[in-house]
Amino acid sequence: MSGLLLVALICWACGWLVLTLGPVVPPRFAHPAHIHGEARTLRFLLALAAPLRPQLDRSRAGAAVAGRLRPLVEELDTPWGASAADWCAAGLVLAGLLGGIAWLAGGGPVVVTLAAATGAAMPLLVLRDLRNERRRMILRGFPDLLDAQALLLRAGLDPLHALERFAQARDGADPLRQELDRLLGLLRSGVRLTDALAHFEARLALDELRGVMAAWRQGIESGAPLAELFARNAAELRHRRFERAEQAAAQAAIRLAGPLLMIFGAVLLIVLGPLILQLGGLF
Repeated sequence: MSGLLLVALICWACGWLVLTLGPVVPPRFAHPAHIHGEARTLRFLLALAAPLRPQLDRSRAGAAVAGRLRPLVEELDTPWGASAADWCAAGLVLAGLLGGIAWLAGGGPVVVTLAAATGAAMPLLVLRDLRNERRRMILRGFPDLLDAQALLLRAGLDPLHALERFAQARDGADPLRQELDRLLGLLRSGVRLTDALAHFEARLALDELRGVMAAWRQGIESGAPLAELFARNAAELRHRRFERAEQAAAQAAIRLAGPLLMIFGAVLLIVLGPLILQLGGLF
């Protein structure tokens, strides 16, 4: 009986993690400080893990893991004010919690180890999901940026003021607005526009925009009319986004089938497991 309950618990936990912690960010992107639901749990775990931070700072292994998480944390502007070491400490707390639950449920050493490893990997998985969603939102808003630049340049504004006008119209929590603010900060400090755009492209790290950014820089260096270039690139990006949306819609049902089957199997084990054991005892 305890074995059936353990299998049911593992199936339910796997399905719940995929369905809830996978899409951590809501459809309309907000800065991680505004994410609800799982965010409250993660912030609680970060606070719970705070006492472990000094030990991790002195640990060579902790420093190595924090170094792996640091690029993600920096790209996300340190979600909830947490450093990479804080996220490592949260992983240790989750490892202890999930490992303890598996041990209390009667799991063997392999099950307890797998549960602890899953908990330790959760911060990395969550940060990757946040980063990927942030990049998707930047890519989704980029055609609007190009269209606005084309319109403002035709109206007679220079590139700097055109970028400022577009950035001011975006919400402060929008990731594209945050990256544009960095770009504008470089321009105000005297960095050349082409160099600032190269830094902008490096921070975005989006393969879909490499061609657009290269054409943008080349157009500035050659003196080509940028308005027509922006309008053409915006139309091309929207066409690619439409194709990706069609592919994602076709794959959604397949991706949901796995976690839903896990949860359904867990419910069947909990409901029918005792009955099957009783019937087996009769024979």
